[in-house]
Amino acid sequence: MSAKLTTNQDDVAINGDLTRYRAPLKISGTVGAQPTVDAVLHSLATLLSNIVSFENIALLLFDPSGQRLVLRAFERSHDDPAIEVGTEIMYAGTGLGRALKEQVPVFVPDVKQELAVYPELACRFDQPESAYIFPISTPRTKLGALVFVRQERLEFSPADAELMRSIAGHVAVALENALAINSVEAYQRDLTRERDRLSLLLEINNHVVTILDINDLFRAASASICKHFANDFTSFMLFDGRSDRLNVVVLDFPASRGFMSDIPVPIAQEDLDRLRARQPRVLTPSDKMPPVIAQMLRAESIASVTALPLVGASGPIGAMVLGSRKGNGFTQADLDLLSQVSSQISLAIDNALAYGRL
Repeated sequence: MSAKLTTNQDDVAINGDLTRYRAPLKISGTVGAQPTVDAVLHSLATLLSNIVSFENIALLLFDPSGQRLVLRAFERSHDDPAIEVGTEIMYAGTGLGRALKEQVPVFVPDVKQELAVYPELACRFDQPESAYIFPISTPRTKLGALVFVRQERLEFSPADAELMRSIAGHVAVALENALAINSVEAYQRDLTRERDRLSLLLEINNHVVTILDINDLFRAASASICKHFANDFTSFMLFDGRSDRLNVVVLDFPASRGFMSDIPVPIAQEDLDRLRARQPRVLTPSDKMPPVIAQMLRAESIASVTALPLVGASGPIGAMVLGSRKGNGFTQADLDLLSQVSSQISLAIDNALAYGRL
């Protein structure tokens, strides 16, 4: 009976060892197939939870300067406090710093004490917790650290520590691949944005060169702008230097009212000063606007507006105004591109004025 019991215990131990030693191979295959950094960490937490005990796992990666670590992903138990992804941590003089400098695992017996220099983080750890820090690096680069947080203030066994160190090496390779994919995708997005930007400028330039009637030009430009920005209205207003009014030559709500025109709009002195100073402006419904414009924008649920000056050789000649139903619908990159578009349109208006076509 005792011999059989011993055999069963040996079988359990052998099976446990097999499971543990197969873990790096399984993890290598699983995390290596993940396309993003977040997916790598999530799959890692799921696989490791059956091998070693931990409550939280955090992935910290170097920022571009190499002076800080940034929390890139965080898997936690339901009751533990959340730390926002993107939190930056200076690591000099800490266990993290030692792990990264010496490229060795470091055990931190008291997380709260370790984070004493970061009171805003330390206060989130009410219960005694320890952590194991494993550096993540490949022969080509140091990436950051993998941190396991446990409620028990006990070190991993030597076998567990060696296993986790091996796993950290597999994770480093997977992360390097995922970061490379992210970099390529970001580069592709940049290329796409640049292609679309040049495409819009080329379209507007073609309109300026080939369309002599200024009203037709405004309508064509409005269609091109809407195609690029997916905005909900575009307006071209021309300034009457003999009065305090702008005249809406074209007001286009492509999804509702269509084209409108010949709407006089009083202009405040501060707005006139902005036109003369060539200052683009971003507005919200709470900003002061001419009543006739404000009423239409409310009726169309417009949440954000940007106004760009149209300036000719002799001074301000009007404004180009775009609106979106999305809050914060226009970024700085959008304003930069729209400034180039407004310059092209201004040139066409100047030419129309010079040749008496306006």
